[in-house]
Amino acid sequence: MPSSYTTLLGLVLPVTGELTNTWGSAVNSSLTQLVEDAIAGSQSQSVTSADWTLTTTAGGVSNEARLAILIATGAPGAVFTGSISGTTLTVSAVTSGQIQVGQTISGTGVTSATTILSGAALSWVVSASQTVSSTTITATITRYIYAPQLSKMYVVINNCSDSSLVYISGGTSSSHTTGVSIAAGSSALVAWDSTTSDFVKVAGGGAGATGGGTDQIFYQNGLNVTTNYTITTNNNAGTFGPVTIDAGVTVTVPSNSVWTVV
Repeated sequence: MPSSYTTLLGLVLPVTGELTNTWGSAVNSSLTQLVEDAIAGSQSQSVTSADWTLTTTAGGVSNEARLAILIATGAPGAVFTGSISGTTLTVSAVTSGQIQVGQTISGTGVTSATTILSGAALSWVVSASQTVSSTTITATITRYIYAPQLSKMYVVINNCSDSSLVYISGGTSSSHTTGVSIAAGSSALVAWDSTTSDFVKVAGGGAGATGGGTDQIFYQNGLNVTTNYTITTNNNAGTFGPVTIDAGVTVTVPSNSVWTVV
């Protein structure tokens, strides 16, 4: 009878009398190494051009879904100079990142929640007809880490070099749950919650307060809101004021959320 594997982490369960003279190899590759992966293993993946679906393989084999730490990298968004006439977005220069379909754009005079529908290079089609003279435009997009192996915890780190959010979701690219959002430059400890059939945040997820050494004391925020922002539904937000919202920029507060400036 061949070996079987545990249901959650796929660790080898050798059968008595099996693996004569190969026991050490099986334990090292299909048990010891996989336990280490689940406790301290990490994987980085660029999400510049696409979401990240964790690999899952048969029991006893390394895969991304069992790793403890997931690190999203890249720059899914972009900053560029452009103008809009009707639904045509014309780009004159790209400062950083990569323009792509699905991004939400913001800037002086840009209609809130405008998204890029199609196009390439310097000419794109956007979702809302408008007239915008040449200005600096910021494009952002939400990326998902799809974790089909649900019964475990992850430390998710959003190391993207722009302001795009990253979510970890228990679904797949065609059907996903809401998941947990992690702001750029921050990390979160998340766990699968069988009651809600979704990941929940255990700790972290936003910009952390810092101080001298390892002190967690001082939270700092900017003085100007320069791009459109929507507070996540059913979440509250806080800002230390005074703070100024630039002309043409919109902060959207959903009905079940509160934004407090103190």
